[in-house]
Amino acid sequence: MERTSIYSADLPERDKVVYLYLKERCGKKNECFPAMKTIAGDLGICKRTVIRAVNDLVNAGMISTEQRWRENGGKSTLIYRIEK
Repeated sequence: MERTSIYSADLPERDKVVYLYLKERCGKKNECFPAMKTIAGDLGICKRTVIRAVNDLVNAGMISTEQRWRENGGKSTLIYRIEK
């Protein structure tokens, strides 16, 4: 499968900014787990914009997400995996 560059992807600029933010924070496993509120604050955009961008990136196959859970059964942050 050919790897698509985020720069040539037909995605809104917000998606590209969020993708680059996540990619910069990923470790060796291409995973990171910042809170949506943290992403929004660091990028100076609203949380709803981050949610839209993440959904677009998942639909484009650029990233995948997985829900993390606390020991008490409550939701924690998502794990973001860079796929392309």
